[in-house]
Amino acid sequence: MAQVSLNAIAAQLGRTSGQMNLSLLRPNGYTRTFAGSGYRRVNPFQVEVGTAPDPDVASSIHLLGDWLGYTQNAVSAGGSLANSSGYGEFDLTWSLPTGYSRAPAILNQRVYLKDTDETDINATSLSVDPFTSPDQTADAGDGTSDTVNVAAYEPNVVAIGLLCEFDDSVVIHESLGYAGAGGQDILIGAGTGIAAGVFSTNPGPVTCTQTTDPNTCSGGDPVNLQIQCNMQGPSTGTLQRSVNGGAFATIDSGVSAGTTVINRSETSGNNFRYRLRYNVISPDTWATQVGNTSAVCNLA
Repeated sequence: MAQVSLNAIAAQLGRTSGQMNLSLLRPNGYTRTFAGSGYRRVNPFQVEVGTAPDPDVASSIHLLGDWLGYTQNAVSAGGSLANSSGYGEFDLTWSLPTGYSRAPAILNQRVYLKDTDETDINATSLSVDPFTSPDQTADAGDGTSDTVNVAAYEPNVVAIGLLCEFDDSVVIHESLGYAGAGGQDILIGAGTGIAAGVFSTNPGPVTCTQTTDPNTCSGGDPVNLQIQCNMQGPSTGTLQRSVNGGAFATIDSGVSAGTTVINRSETSGNNFRYRLRYNVISPDTWATQVGNTSAVCNLA
């Protein structure tokens, strides 16, 4: 039959000398400090799994058996860590660990980021542990989402980790990393989490050249123009055109993600300027360089 020791439980809560009193283990368990009471705070995740009595339940009954299996540093981890953007920032979401709502005032979540020095999702970038010598950490509080600026890592892949912290008033205990959500690029190394690429907020530069030989067509004929761009990531783009210095107007609002070449047929004898932006970026951020060319045909 499993046994539990009053001395052992009191020691986990920081009481290693003097009289051990069962009735003092639970009261004010989420709000007390060790300096004031001689006992560390009760781990809310251990209450959740039934290895500690609930400090918020008023009762004069104190049972040593209620502490069977109690572990002070056992902190639960959440899951479903996901990122929905890589354009200068990560928009992260996740689910809280079960039992977090019992005592959020003594809990916290922290994001860990580490540059993989890789530009592609591959075995190397997926093996980076974000919790070992991280390049950046961010306090994520008690919520289920956070936006983190990652423009400094462009154009690399970054390993992302998230964990939960429990402050028992003496030590901050950490959970394991949160598991990644389905559809994410899951880390395969020692650190649990996900990996994501960082992309510029603009797809520039844009350049434009005529691919139709001007010596094979007459003025006013249609000619082929090739627009070179550098779209990255999952966002579609909006392409706009200006004719002979006029206002820009949208000619395609759904340029495919990752597109590098856009072919256009335009009427010769005109000057064309093109600009491109990602649809997910607000306010509008246009390519750093506008494609500009005069469509020319030399035959009479």
